[in-house]
Amino acid sequence: LPANFQSLKILQTQNRIGAAFKIVHKLAKSRYTISEVFVLGASLYAKEKNYDEAIALLEEGFKKFPENLQLLFLVGVYQERAGKYGDCIATMKKIIRADANNSSALNYLGYMWAERGLNLDIAERLIRRALSLKPEDGFYLDSLGWVFYQRKEYEKALEFLLKAVGIEPDEGVIIEHV
Repeated sequence: LPANFQSLKILQTQNRIGAAFKIVHKLAKSRYTISEVFVLGASLYAKEKNYDEAIALLEEGFKKFPENLQLLFLVGVYQERAGKYGDCIATMKKIIRADANNSSALNYLGYMWAERGLNLDIAERLIRRALSLKPEDGFYLDSLGWVFYQRKEYEKALEFLLKAVGIEPDEGVIIEHV
């Protein structure tokens, strides 16, 4: 498995996607596989904008590794990219039910709602919970700033957005929000 996984990473680097997919599917079926095979394989599908295949592969991985919430989180990310917002929301809620301290899922769901101007009170609570776990995370501060922006509370929004850009000065989305 280690040699095959290394080959897979090399093929990805060389952008030999077809050959990489063959190894991904071989490794995914192996009883000795590792969860990283599913993550890497899904990223290959996502690079091709084939989100449905990425989701299917990650779901297969989650069945093999049900304790690995990163696999489920990536399912949600690709669901959103595929425009399956309801599925993404359900997936993020499932992660939060399994791990109330999963700051990534808390922030992702909160920001997704903030970005759309929906459920802003719930979004704020989710993002504040994520920030209580990681108070110096620039992306989480940006998310909270965006909640205030959507509420037209521009001074509060700017306060959090400036903190965020101070932590993540090269992040284009945060700069755009400011």
